[in-house]
Amino acid sequence: MSMRYDHVIIGAGMMGAAAARHLSRTAPDARNLLIGPSEPAVPADHSGPFASHYDAGRVTRGIDPDPDWAQLARRSMARYAEIAAAGGMAFHHPVGAMLAGPDRPDGFIARTFATAHSGAIACKQLSGAALAQMGYNFPAGTGAVVEAGDAGFINPRALVRCQITAAQRAGIAHIQTDVQRITPHRDHIVLTLGCGTTIEAEQVLLATGGYAGLDGMCDAAPPLTVHARTIAMVEVSETTASRLKALPALIWRPDPPGFYVYVVPPARYRDGTMRIKIGGDPADRRVHSAAEANAWFQRGGDREVAAIQIDILRHLLPDLPVETVTHSACIISDTASGLPVIGRLTPRVSVMVGGNGAAAKSSDEIGRLGALTLIGGDADAEGYLRKFAP
Repeated sequence: MSMRYDHVIIGAGMMGAAAARHLSRTAPDARNLLIGPSEPAVPADHSGPFASHYDAGRVTRGIDPDPDWAQLARRSMARYAEIAAAGGMAFHHPVGAMLAGPDRPDGFIARTFATAHSGAIACKQLSGAALAQMGYNFPAGTGAVVEAGDAGFINPRALVRCQITAAQRAGIAHIQTDVQRITPHRDHIVLTLGCGTTIEAEQVLLATGGYAGLDGMCDAAPPLTVHARTIAMVEVSETTASRLKALPALIWRPDPPGFYVYVVPPARYRDGTMRIKIGGDPADRRVHSAAEANAWFQRGGDREVAAIQIDILRHLLPDLPVETVTHSACIISDTASGLPVIGRLTPRVSVMVGGNGAAAKSSDEIGRLGALTLIGGDADAEGYLRKFAP
């Protein structure tokens, strides 16, 4: 006979792991399960699925031109210390963050500053000589909004480990495999696992990122536009890392308008090296199937795109020694609204997907809303869960 659970979360990435921790608090007496494979040891040999948190640096900040993303971020950031304590691992580096772009009265920077001001987020607006003191080399006419406090970067690998550890300590079971199929029955859901077994669930939360719209596992999954993305990293010495320790994390939208770039200051990776990361992809490469997504991760991104990114990094940090360069792959999933999709698809299947390239910093609050949806709760009194409905 199959094991039966009250609540099952499918997907153990940043949002799914966060939902598991919150579920352990909101439904502590229920039979709760998190399903999701661990990070593959050799991506080129892995048949999938993959996640996009295999990294040590993601920008975190409350400042954002969109007030909903700003709120999701601030609520998540306020719980970083709690998550680290519950999971027993540090993942947050509050070095400050900066959003930069053309300095225009009606532009991206002006909107970001106005949103921050209305949300009581402490920040300052810089340009000219004051901006030049922040450590980056920008072209003339650039303005920026700079946030100190908890802004900076997070280690998403460590964040996910913290969330899962905290959830397990509170009684959540975790099966490290994938789900091949979701089969609805009259009074339950049957999940066919990649390891060949089946389990039964009263309620299911789909938190499989871009794969939710690619693998055909759930016919009711919301439409997502999935993009393949490349990230590049420069290995730096301990001396260089120390010299750049005050460098804030950066999101830059250059003029003329085009793709944006982001830079994560020196972070320590699993092999012990310190690396500066740059992301932002000039190629609009779409992914249409799980097989395409797997092939992209196995390939490790695009070498030519990585070369463009490193060239941009050389201009932003002209004194940076660039010797050892590596690149990697991830995918992002966009929704029509530009916001996460969180809510019920059927009476027994809920969804929490659509990071829109901005969810890492906000994943804990997104996970909280997903857990609330899974147990049949209602956050409309808070005034914003309804914004994310499928």
